[in-house]
Formats: sequence, C-alpha cells, structure tokens
Amino acid sequence: MNKKFLSVILFSALMVGSAGMFTSCKDYDDDIKDLQGQLDKKASLEELNSKVTALESSVAEAKTAATVAKTAAEEAKNKAQEALDKAGQGGGVSASELAALKKALEDADASLQTQINKMASLDAVNQKIADLKKELTADFVTDEKLKALAAKVDAVSAEVMALIGHRLTSLAVIPTTHINGIAAITLTTLQYTPQKYLALTKHDSQNHATTPVLDHANAATAANSISTDYNEAYFHVSPSVGVRTQDIELPSFDCIKSENIMTKAAGVDITSDSPVKPVAYDINKNVLTVKFKKTVKGSIAAEGGHAAGKETFYMASLKAPIAVENYTDAEKEAYEKDGTKVYVNSEYVRLHEEIKVPYLANSRTNFTKAIVGKFADETQTDANGEFYVHYHDSVCLYESEAGELIDVKQAYDQPLDLKKLVKVCVTDADKAKTDHSEHADLKNYKDYGLTFRFYIPTAPYNTLGGAEGNTNKTDQQKFAKLDSHENGMMSSKVYTIEGVSATAVGREPIVRAELVDTVNNALVAIRYIKVKWVKEAGERDLSHIFTDSIYYCNNYMGRIGTQEMNEDIYDKAKEGGMTKQEFHAVYTKFDGASGEGQGKADIIENSESGVDSYNIIWTLTHKDIVTKYPNWNKQEKMVFSKVCYYTDPTGAYPTLKITLTRTIYKPVFNLWGYDGRYWKNDNKWTTFNVNPIVYDTEESNPAWGTNTKNNPTCNIYTDLLNGYLDDLGVKPTTGAGGAIWYSDALRTNKKFFYSGFYPTAVSGHLGTKAGVYSEEGARFVFDKDKLEAANSAYVYEYFNGTSVVKKTATVSADGTVLYIDGKKAAEIVNFEPNKLNASEMTYNIKLEEVNPTHAPRTGDTPTEAAKALVGKYVPIKLVADLCYGDACSAYPVLSVAHTTTIKEYDAFIIEPLTVTTGTTDNFTDATVGGSTIDVKGAFTYISWNADASGKNYVVSNSSNATALQRALWEFYEVVPGEWLTGQIKSNLKLVDGNLVPTDGVTDGPLPSNTKVVYNAADETLTYNNYSGTPVNWDYKLFIPVKFGYKWKTFTMTFEVVVKKNSGTPSQR
Repeated sequence: MNKKFLSVILFSALMVGSAGMFTSCKDYDDDIKDLQGQLDKKASLEELNSKVTALESSVAEAKTAATVAKTAAEEAKNKAQEALDKAGQGGGVSASELAALKKALEDADASLQTQINKMASLDAVNQKIADLKKELTADFVTDEKLKALAAKVDAVSAEVMALIGHRLTSLAVIPTTHINGIAAITLTTLQYTPQKYLALTKHDSQNHATTPVLDHANAATAANSISTDYNEAYFHVSPSVGVRTQDIELPSFDCIKSENIMTKAAGVDITSDSPVKPVAYDINKNVLTVKFKKTVKGSIAAEGGHAAGKETFYMASLKAPIAVENYTDAEKEAYEKDGTKVYVNSEYVRLHEEIKVPYLANSRTNFTKAIVGKFADETQTDANGEFYVHYHDSVCLYESEAGELIDVKQAYDQPLDLKKLVKVCVTDADKAKTDHSEHADLKNYKDYGLTFRFYIPTAPYNTLGGAEGNTNKTDQQKFAKLDSHENGMMSSKVYTIEGVSATAVGREPIVRAELVDTVNNALVAIRYIKVKWVKEAGERDLSHIFTDSIYYCNNYMGRIGTQEMNEDIYDKAKEGGMTKQEFHAVYTKFDGASGEGQGKADIIENSESGVDSYNIIWTLTHKDIVTKYPNWNKQEKMVFSKVCYYTDPTGAYPTLKITLTRTIYKPVFNLWGYDGRYWKNDNKWTTFNVNPIVYDTEESNPAWGTNTKNNPTCNIYTDLLNGYLDDLGVKPTTGAGGAIWYSDALRTNKKFFYSGFYPTAVSGHLGTKAGVYSEEGARFVFDKDKLEAANSAYVYEYFNGTSVVKKTATVSADGTVLYIDGKKAAEIVNFEPNKLNASEMTYNIKLEEVNPTHAPRTGDTPTEAAKALVGKYVPIKLVADLCYGDACSAYPVLSVAHTTTIKEYDAFIIEPLTVTTGTTDNFTDATVGGSTIDVKGAFTYISWNADASGKNYVVSNSSNATALQRALWEFYEVVPGEWLTGQIKSNLKLVDGNLVPTDGVTDGPLPSNTKVVYNAADETLTYNNYSGTPVNWDYKLFIPVKFGYKWKTFTMTFEVVVKKNSGTPSQR
C-alpha cells in the first residue's frame, strides 16, 4: 500500500485556488595567463559563494523543519505528561500501562531534546556559514587562500550534511513555459507528411515568383508523428543541499485530466504514468532532471480552447519514491512488514504538447538573429557573408554560373564532412505553411529517429560564365565522391584518377542532402548544396606587430615596408611562400577598412624610391585611441589591432586575414618636489594653505589688476604653483608643466621633462628632454568627483538670505569654477601671465568678490558662496590634459580619455580674523538699579597673522587702539560685536515640575520678569529682576554675540553667572 502525499481533497483545493489564475601577434602570454588566472580565481570564488548560499538556504529550511518538529515534540511531551498525571491521580492503572506511559514521556522528552540539540547545532553551523560569507567577499585571492577557503566550505558542507541528511522533503516544479497563466512542462512531437522526389521545371536561378519551390511533394495523405523518449522536466529539490540521485528511486507521474473551469475534484481519476512516463532521472545542484516519454498514441494537446471558455488538458504531479536508506525507523518497519513505500509529490503542472514540423537547414543559421525572405528562400548574414538558410532547389544550382551560389569552399586535399553542414529546424505545425519566420533549432533531432543522407547527383552540371569567364563545358560532378550516403564524407577526385589532385581546384560539384525519418523509413525534405574545391579553405591568419610606442597626442602611422611584406606576408601566404608577382596576381583585392579593430589600413604602391613595392600603411588616429580607451586612468598600456584582408576573387585561394597590432605605453607622471613653506608641515604634502593678502604689502602677483600694492580691503587668493618646484628646486615660471616629469616604460631609469621649456640654459638639470606634452594642459582644477560625491565629506555652511544651511558644492565642466547653491564661490585661473611680469605663468585661485578693488565699507562684498569657503578645506587636483588644444570633438578638453591626475590635495582657506574671549564679572541679583558689568574685555578681534615676536595682530577701533589696529579694522571691514540680548538662554530646566539650575543645560528659558540690556556707549550689560522675588539659587545665562567682518559673520556665546544676593535668606 502506498502513502499518497497529494489527496483528492488537496487537489480540489488546488483547483479552487487556481481557477482565478487561468487567464493568460606579440607574445602576451604572461599577461593573458595572469588575467586568466585572476578570472579563474574570481570564478572559483563565485562558485564557492554559490555553494555557501546553498548551504545557508538548506540550514534555513532545516531550522524551519526543526522548529515544527520541536513544537510537535513539545505537544507530544505535554500530552504524555498529562496522561501520566491522570494515571497517577485516578489509579486503576496496571504496572505495565504505567511503564508504557513513562516510556512514552521519556521518548517524547528525548525527541524534544533531539530537536533542541539540532537547532543549537544548526545555529552554530549557521554562524560558520556567516563567517565564511565574510571571507568570500574579496574579489581576488591567492591560490593558497583559495584552497583554504575551499577546504573550509567542504568542511562546513560535511557538517551540514551530517545535520540534515540526504532525505528529500519536497519538490517544486520548474516550468518550461506558461499556458494561459498556468505553469507547464512541455514535450515536443514532430509531425510531417512523407515526401517523394519531384522533378522541377526550369526557372531562373534563385528567382522564384511564388514560394516555396521544393524538389519534393507529398507521398501520402496522412501525416506521420514521431516523438522522443527524452523530453525533460525539471524540479527544485529540498533541502537544496545534500539530496543526491541515489536518495530517490525512479519517479512516476500521477496524471489527471483537468478543465480550466473546474471548481472541485470530485470524481477525478488519477492515472499512473499515462499519458507520460519517466524513463530516467538525475539530481545535480538541487535540480532534479526527469527524462520522460509519451505512453499513448496520438496527440495529448489541449482540447477546446481558452478563448472558447472551456479547455481540457492533462496535468501531472511527479511522484518520487524516497530511497529506503533514508527511511525513519518507523518507515523501515512498515516497509519490511508490508512493502509500504514513502513518496514525495510535486504540485500538479500542466502538460503541454507542442506539435512541430521539421525541415533541413544550413548549420550556419542562427535562429535567434534576423532572417530575410520567405520559405524556402530565406537568407541570413554572418561574419562570413550572406548564405541561404535552407540551401537551394536543384534547378537553382544547375542553372547557376561558375562562382555563383557557392555554399562551401573546401580544400581539395581535405575531406568534407557533409553532416556538419546541415541541421534540423522546426516550425509550429499550425504556422508551417503560412509563417516560417519563427523556426528554431532542434538539436536533439537524432532522438526522434531523424538522420541525413547525402548523394552526388549523376545529372551533369556544366558551369559556364561566372567571374572566371568559364567557356569549358566540364561536368563538375566528376570531381567529387562520397564514402557512403549515411556517413557523408565527401572527397575531391578527378574523373577516374584515384587520390587527390590539384586539378580539382576550382571545380564546383553539387550535393543532394536528404532529411530522413528512420522510424517510419520516410523522406522528410530534399535540398541541394554547392561545394567549391579550393587550394586552401577558409582564412589564413597572418600578423604583423609594430614597435611599441609611448603615448603622444597625435596620429600613429605604421608602415609594413618591403622587408616586412616579404617576411610577414609573401612568405606566410601559403606553405613554402609566394613570389611577389604570384601573390599580387592572385590577391588582387585588399580591404583595410571593414575588419575588426581600430583605424584604417591602405595599400601604397611604389612608395619606396627605386623599388617596385607594395606597402601596407595603418593609420591610427587620436579619435581611434580615445574611442577604445575612453578613460585614461584604467590601464597602464593600450593595445590596438586592425584586421585587414587580402582576397582572391576567384575563391581558389584562402582569404588572408592580417592582424596588425600596436602597443602604446602610457607615461607615468610624477613631480620634482614641493616648496614646503606653503604646505602644512607634516611632510605629506596633502594640505596647501591659501592665505588672505597681508595688509600693506607689496604685490608680486596681483590677481585682478596691475597694482603693486595690495587692494584697499582684504582679498583671498594665491598662486597654486607656489607649492611646487622644478628639477632645480625653484618655482617653475614657464608653467605647471615645469614641475612634472614622466617615466617611459620603453626607456628605463630616466626622468623626462613634461615641458618643452626644459632643460633651460641653467646648468645642473636632472631630467632628460624627450617628447613633450601640452603646456597649457598642466592645470589646477577643483576636484569635481569629491565635491559632487553622493555623500561628500566637503560640506559648507552657507547663508541663503534667511538662515545658515549646510550645502555641498558643484564644479564647472572645465573644473575651474566652484559654486555653492548655484552661486560662484571661487575660481582658478590657469596658465595666465603675471600682470607685473608677462614671462611668468600663474595659476591663481581666487575667492569671488563683487568688486575686489573696492574701498572699505562701500557695500561691494564677497558672495555668500565665497564666504562659506573661509576656514574650510577645498579639494584640488593638479592634472595634465595631454591633448589640451589638440583634442578631437568627441573627447574635448579635460576629457578623461587623455587627462591624468598628477596630484590630489586640499587647499585650506585660512580664516582672516578670529575672536578671542576674555573674562567678565558675574551679575548679582536684587541690586539697586540692576546689576551692571563691563564687557569691554569680553572679546578681541585677532588677525590670522602675527608680528615678529609671534603675537597675532589685534584688530580694533576702540578709543585706545593704535593706528595699525584701526587700519586693520578698516582693511578687514570689521563690524562691532552685537550682544543679542533678545536671544539669551539659561541653564534652567523643568525637573519634576520645578524650574531649577541644571548642569549641562544651555538652552533653558530666561526667567519671566528678567531682562538684560546692552549699553553700546560704555560697553556694559545690565541685569534686572523685576519679579519682586529674589533668586535663591545661582544660575547661568548664555548670551549670544554676533560678530562680522568682510569675509564672515558668525556668532559666539558668552556665559555669565547670576549670583544670588547675599542678603537673600536661604534657610528657615
């Protein structure tokens, strides 16, 4: 007796629940091996990751099952305990019954403990899996590490297997298609009408008024149907790890007939293995593959139709017997007693039979790509040109001229396997006569008993005309023979001469190919193939490698001269080589444009003085270079190739495929040195200081005009090139290129000048002159990538007219202008002559002002965007656009295709002024006339720079200020501090409904009837308590003060203590 896991009731539930869904070269071996090794390691890591993911899934499934089992065990234990308790209370229980109850409790407790232990073990192994996943996150690892990881995965796999075992617990169908919204598995039946040869009337070659034109016609009225024993269905197995092929026995199918309008399953008959039956099975990587066959004659396709409202079709559930080795003790006992087996059933899935019509096709055909024309005249184009999908009818070939409709070229001294020229295609039966556009490969045609037969037609084929102007009426069929019709190995011959002979070269015999049904011994299709015997079939690969080059921003022209043409082309064109005269007599067509690769190749005749020559010139333009390598920073060298072809128009000789290769190495750029005076002194050269202009100083590099003294107010700008040195240890005056050198992989141990101005006339230079790069291309830019990153670390406090908000910056396309909130904040002016010395090139970074030369307090202030940069870091890059001024339109100035980063660093915008705080007296509560304190010493404006003694300059306009302090007050456009007494906070906090001073509180309220007034005339603050009640506790006031000058407005908070009056009683 069998345990059925899917009952009729369950099936009824399935149908009710589903009813609503029934709608519808140079040796680069080392590089290649290294890359392949990395790829292999990456693939191995991915495979290990896949295994670990499967383990994780299996453990999760096992934990779910263990949780269910634990719950069941707890219930069993509780019931056993309850039964034992009742037995103990009620009496009347025999000793044996009591022992049985105790045994049941012990068994239940043991079962529960087993599940608890299993869950703990699963948790432990789950942690190991989580640790493994972390270790497997690396992209590339060493071979040793990879082996160690594989060993760990194997060890954890074994541990998981020991916990969950190999027993199949569930099956889930993997549909091969969906029919009207219902998951289905498919089987294909071939249907055709037996054919017989039909002699065709003469017509123009391949010019058919109506289609199809076939050499065969129906030989019977009834169609034949043929099927295979090897249809495939697929099922996910659970657990996803551990279940092996041997863990189940050969499955069967439980089959039913269903309707799309069925609402209950009463009376449904379940038949075993009809209309389909498994014949073989295999489990691999948690997928069960079942091979199955039809067990009934005739069609099992659906009856009726979805559109008509009622459709009848077969459904099947796979029924997999569990292997006896995986039975529980109780299941083994039942099996040994009466043969009871245990099964796992999948859900029911629709059976869908596809009826297809087979036909003969060209093996070159790719049915996933475009096909032109109607059956059987369709054509397709691949890398070797246009061809006919179904070859030809006999008349087309027999009427063709020499060189026309050639299907295959084959070397005369090599046999041709005709079986490799053909395959079987299939089309839906209901479309076969009207729409052949959806035909597809039938790779397993042999499983249906289909095969091919080949024949050399005896009718003479005499070629005339053609590209060779043939006038000799020679029967081409005399130049081919077959080993057998079944094996289809075709060889060249010359009439009755045995053995191969070059006399066969150029001959074009015709072959008849037949598609045959061996099951019914019937003809399916006939087509004809034309073969041309040639000296050498296909293509002959030749190559030439040009000398490696260093990268420059220009076109590269490589020439294969007379010597190289003889060594690499003429000598390699065939075995034993060809003379120049022979070569150019045969190979009269050159194509240097259409082949794969970059650039264009041309033939230049007689370009060498006094020599009758043919040279190949390969031109690689700058556009070709940047198109292949659009990002300079992603590779050290650039490899280019171009395929060009020499062809023989007669087809007798193979096409010569010549691959030209050139490697262009990138220079590696570096800097000669830094002027440490202008960098933060950590010897890391990561922060460059941009200081405000010093008051009353002489200008050497004015940023806006030709003034020799600084402007009336404080400007913030500097020459970024100040931080760099050339090879002589001085600032380069000719431009930033003077600070850069490069190394060339082709000329080691040398430092080459980037700039064409070097070496100068001064002696002692360390570099070497070589090819140079764009002077103007060496430039400074704001680091757009860092500033505009999604979570940029560079955030600025910007006043938007209402409040101060945090903003990130944006950068112009050329990298020279920085914006905050769309407003200009700063600009870098590259490669500009010094306004006082035109021979010196400068690179000024300037914070934006409305009028940089304005007089103090005229209202021409810096932009709020510029102010936001003060006291902040701004990321800068020194880059080299090697093609600046010579870039193609597709890759303009500063394109990453020809721009490299020389140096990344931060510019720190020094804050011109700061405020230092002093001390103030405390307020005293309940004093006559209020408590007044002097705040003259509460704060002092301090300039960013210091005098010779190291003391920072004081900026003041007080009555006792010095002339310099007052001058600085105007230079920085300082405004007096404003005590914001209306915004005072305290350290008072409501605690349990009581307002009390609390440490750490700074935003408490100012008590009612309390007021603080600022007197600007004498710079004092007066505190009054108007409540009529003195305070008994000291508490704190936090008074904000607004400061401002040309480049910044900011607020500081001063803390003042309110002391209780000494006369206030504190105790009863």
